[in-house]
Amino acid sequence: MESAAELHQARILRGQIESLEVHLESARAAGARAAVPVLEAGLEKLRDELRRVLACRADADFERRRAQWRLETRKERRGSRACA
Repeated sequence: MESAAELHQARILRGQIESLEVHLESARAAGARAAVPVLEAGLEKLRDELRRVLACRADADFERRRAQWRLETRKERRGSRACA
């Protein structure tokens, strides 16, 4: 269930980033200089959060694959010992 929640959170963050990028571009085009730093800071915060979510997901995937590899390696060792 964690992976589904993390993927959902990543999708939401991507959508928020895209929306904020559009607002930032329109603020720049309109010459709203006061709003640009605030929007840039918000955008950077969302990007950092997205990186964190994706890194956590990658770590979880790595740990899952590593545990699976260890299990398979143990099975292979047990099988080779039985034949010897």
